[in-house]
Amino acid sequence: MDDEPVVLQLISRILRRAGYEVVEARDGKEAAARAASSGSLAAVVIDATVPPDGALPATRALQELAPDLGVVFTSGEALRSPMRSFLEGCAGRFLAKPFSPAELVAAVEAVLRGGPPSRQP
Repeated sequence: MDDEPVVLQLISRILRRAGYEVVEARDGKEAAARAASSGSLAAVVIDATVPPDGALPATRALQELAPDLGVVFTSGEALRSPMRSFLEGCAGRFLAKPFSPAELVAAVEAVLRGGPPSRQP
């Protein structure tokens, strides 16, 4: 989930090439609707500042649909304390933009395995 179309397309392309089925969304409302209709959701890659309210409400809504959801937060900015607290309480990772395709795939694989949250600033 990213509100920047170019970034969204790039992330989707990388994950599809790695063999993942991808559902794209530009905001939390669209993501929740698509997740509800897709039937299963294992992980989400979400920009920390996705509209309208940021990643926290969007991620919480998705976790209501999929309680074991793995979360990869991305951002070009440093994590603020509410985001850091939420990330530390879920099966999440943080990737600072820009990141490599290998870093993205590794983060998704880690959250799907249920690995520990990342502790990156």
